[in-house]
Amino acid sequence: DGSVAKTICGAVESDGSSPGVTWTSGASADFAEWLERVNVTEDINPGDIISVIGSKITKNTSGSSHYHVVSTSPAILGNCPMGEARKKGNPVAFIGQAPVNVIGSVSTGDYIIQSGNNDGMGIAKSPDDMTFEDYTMIVGRSWESSEGEGLKQVNAAVGLDQKIPKKVISELSRVTQLESQVNELKEMYLQLASKLEAQDGSE
Repeated sequence: DGSVAKTICGAVESDGSSPGVTWTSGASADFAEWLERVNVTEDINPGDIISVIGSKITKNTSGSSHYHVVSTSPAILGNCPMGEARKKGNPVAFIGQAPVNVIGSVSTGDYIIQSGNNDGMGIAKSPDDMTFEDYTMIVGRSWESSEGEGLKQVNAAVGLDQKIPKKVISELSRVTQLESQVNELKEMYLQLASKLEAQDGSE
């Protein structure tokens, strides 16, 4: 009869006590925006980590400071064109929960940072193991654990501002270098003091 089967994927709800409504969705958990690829033929898939150059995306993260995840099933998708133009880009998660492609084991609470290999993959790092530079490469934070060294997808909170400003990182790095130099000078002083003490004892 030409009818189309329909599946309920969400709902708009209101308790009647206020003019506001609540939009509920199923497995979708992120708010995304469609962005065109820098190279429209580049193979970019859900869960891939990408950088934004201007208003376009690529898996090449070299020199970038803005990293996002390609949405798997966004609850809200904005800026999305219709027809063939849609094939030139991907939905990019800006905030919420999203599956992220990760290589290696992951623990709940780990930071997910871009791999640095321009491959769309991420790696997990414990907060205790994070370096100053790592904080500039954060994509999100894992909400689940997964053992094994292979490729997997983990659910992560993305879009939250968990990065330390680069200026602060630069200053902290400089302090660390100064502390190292002070420790080296202290070691040199102790060695010199030991030699002088040895000389005094031999006279």
